Amino acid sequence: MQNEFRNNVEICFDNLRQELKSEIKALSDKTDVRFEAQAKNTDAGFEVIEKSLDERFDKVDMKFDKVDAKFEKINEKFDEMHKEIKDIRKEMNGLQRWAFGLLITIILGFVGTILFK
Repeated sequence: MQNEFRNNVEICFDNLRQELKSEIKALSDKTDVRFEAQAKNTDAGFEVIEKSLDERFDKVDMKFDKVDAKFEKINEKFDEMHKEIKDIRKEMNGLQRWAFGLLITIILGFVGTILFK
């Protein structure tokens, strides 16, 4: 009788153990499904955030491109002005030489006129 009782208790424990294993497995599967769903939602959320950030960075890049284009135009204008200033300096140097030559000629003319009178 004791053996029978012991066998029945062991069978009950085995059944309980199997039920617990089944429930643990079911809970584990449910938890895995939940985690997978949360991971998918999180991934989707991150993709939306990443896309939004990419769009914002693209807008900022376009603004920087516009600023760069403006600076390039300014640099071109400065280069043109620098070239014009160089040309003006060359002209002024030529005019200064011409004026100096004219002044020397006038002075020599006066000196020659005074000396040879």
